[in-house]
Amino acid sequence: MTNVSRLQRDMTRALAFAVLFAAAILFLIFSARTAVAQPGNSQGSGFLGAWCPQGDPSKHASISNNGAFFNLTNENGDSSIGNLQGSNQISAPGWQFVTGTLSSDGRRINWSNGLSGHAAAAEVGVVAAITALI
Repeated sequence: MTNVSRLQRDMTRALAFAVLFAAAILFLIFSARTAVAQPGNSQGSGFLGAWCPQGDPSKHASISNNGAFFNLTNENGDSSIGNLQGSNQISAPGWQFVTGTLSSDGRRINWSNGLSGHAAAAEVGVVAAITALI
C-alpha cells in the first residue's frame, strides 16, 4: 500500500468520524432543546382543553399548557397555575392547592374539594370537564 492510499484511507476515516461526531452532538443539542421547550411533552395532555364545570354545557372553563406550567381557568374567569402530580393528578396552588384527579377514561376530573366535572359534549374522549374550584 502506498503512502497516498494510506493517507486517503486515514482522511476518509477521519472525515467519517467527524461527521458522526457532529451528528451526535446535534442530536443531543436538539433533544435537550425539545425537552426544555416542551416540558412533560404529552404528560398531562388529558387535562388540556375546554371543560364544562359540573357537566353543565352552559359553563365554560379551560386548561392549557404554557410550556412551563398548566394554566387553569374556571367558569368565573379565575385562574391558577397547575402542576402535574403524577400522570393523572393536577394541583392548583392558586386555588388553595386543590387537586384534581383525571378519571381513567379521561372524561371526568374529581377535585379534592368535593367538586367534579364531566367531559365537554363536543370533545368527549379528548377533554373532560372542570369544576368551579373556588
